Amino acid sequence: MKITLLYPALNGTDINTIRPLIEQLDPLVQGYHIDVMDGIFVQNLTWGVAGVNLLASQSMRTSSWVHLMVEDVALYVASLLLAPGSLVSFHLESGAEVEAIIKILKEKKYKTSLAINPKTNVEKTFPYAHLVDQILLMSVEPGHSGQDFLPEAIKKVELLAAYRATSKLNFRIGIDGGIDAENIAMLAEKGVDDFAIGSAIFASPDPVEAITILRKQLDTK
Repeated sequence: MKITLLYPALNGTDINTIRPLIEQLDPLVQGYHIDVMDGIFVQNLTWGVAGVNLLASQSMRTSSWVHLMVEDVALYVASLLLAPGSLVSFHLESGAEVEAIIKILKEKKYKTSLAINPKTNVEKTFPYAHLVDQILLMSVEPGHSGQDFLPEAIKKVELLAAYRATSKLNFRIGIDGGIDAENIAMLAEKGVDDFAIGSAIFASPDPVEAITILRKQLDTK
């Protein structure tokens, strides 16, 4: 049976003061979700690869989950300095040569994840499902935190989980955007394995308590 994993999304936190927060959260989570945005694929711009590498080094956890919302995927992948086993998501919509990027990620001993935006049909991931460790479904429009969960993502989860079962594949299903204590258990029941969660944790005055509440919801599913 697969274990459901929570990844606090660190974007929006202060990179210069994040160490004490990570020390608090490390015992409660499996790793951290870090977005990389280039200002082209999405409008926003984040820390970039140097900041991601620094953030990844701050945690006692051995791996990170880096989400590349960028146009030139190969350029960013080449600059990543992550622990072996870290998960790297890149977008089908970027136009990157999917199989070539997967090959590079595997050569760097990273786990591979193919992401799609809300408007992309989930069936477009099926030809690559046997090659990747995870398929990531965006449940908000990429590029901005704090958005409301898009309910049409539920059907995508169901379709992807059904395809995984009928094809006898073992990729994990990830989801990113608008996840909170009200929907996390339902999504896990539908088949989601990996949750990237930002506002539901960091908008809380007590991120530790927020993670505890989210985990309790999963434990009762």
